[in-house]
Amino acid sequence: MAKKYKPYDVMVFLFGVFFVVLGILAIINSFFYLEVASFLWLCYLSLILIGAGMIFRSSYLIVMQLNIVFIPLVFWNVDFFYQLFSKKSLYGITDYFFTGGLNSLGSFVSLQHIYILPLSVYIVYRLGVKDRRIWIASFIEVLIVFFASLFFSSASENANCVIVSCADFIRVSGIQYNLLWIVSMFVAIYLSNYFFVKFFCKGKHTSWRPPALLRWG
Repeated sequence: MAKKYKPYDVMVFLFGVFFVVLGILAIINSFFYLEVASFLWLCYLSLILIGAGMIFRSSYLIVMQLNIVFIPLVFWNVDFFYQLFSKKSLYGITDYFFTGGLNSLGSFVSLQHIYILPLSVYIVYRLGVKDRRIWIASFIEVLIVFFASLFFSSASENANCVIVSCADFIRVSGIQYNLLWIVSMFVAIYLSNYFFVKFFCKGKHTSWRPPALLRWG
């Protein structure tokens, strides 16, 4: 007998397809602006991988990405809505959005910063978290992307803000900034992982394993 899919399952699958397609389009669009390191932006990679996690119902893969983007997205949204209503820049993170306007694919993609977080958290709530050490895989991914961005990105591209800070309130530069970037991401990942484990974990402590795309929730 063929398996019957609930409307919720179909909805999650369609959202997953939408996020994967949107992430790929974002990367392709960036190449038109000669941004060689565009494929390294964590927001694009996470968009695609969260979409894949939804398609395959893998809470591991979704949480692995949410650990990375959860706190940065909170700052992005605070900055965005502050500037939207006050017409003034707060952190300087979303200045590019209001300068460019809504007449480009890049701006349309950037809107995913608003809705991907609550939607992904809800899906993790439904799937549950089965591994407490996903933060290890998240941090390994971040380290790989950090060094790749540092190597391939130019100062003008500044992929993932690894060369200079995208926030106005951070004044340090050079190696000090690089170390601050790594430490900040480690803390953000660990705190985010603690949140997901505390509220959504459905099992006992499990030892860490490499991320499995087909680890069904």
